[in-house]
Amino acid sequence: MQITVTMQDILDGQMQACYACPIALAVARQTGTQWRILNYSATHPDKPVRVTLPEEAATFIAAFDSVLPVDPFTFEFPIETATKI
Repeated sequence: MQITVTMQDILDGQMQACYACPIALAVARQTGTQWRILNYSATHPDKPVRVTLPEEAATFIAAFDSVLPVDPFTFEFPIETATKI
C-alpha cells in the first residue's frame, strides 16, 4: 500500500509521538485505522501485528525527530507482510 506523507501531515505532526508523528498521521488517514510508529516499525493497537517500515520512512522519522527539514514523500507500507507479535 502506498502512503503519502503530505505537508499537512508534517505541519500537524509531533516529534517523538508514536501516534502523532507525520507518518502515523498519514498511515491513519490512508488506512482508516490508527497505527503506532515506534523504532521504525508500525504496530496496530487492536491486532497483534507489526509492519517494518522501509528505509526512506526510517530516515524521515530520524530527520523529523532531529528537527531537520523534511519534505512530503510517498513510501510503501507493506501491510501485506505484517508479522504477528
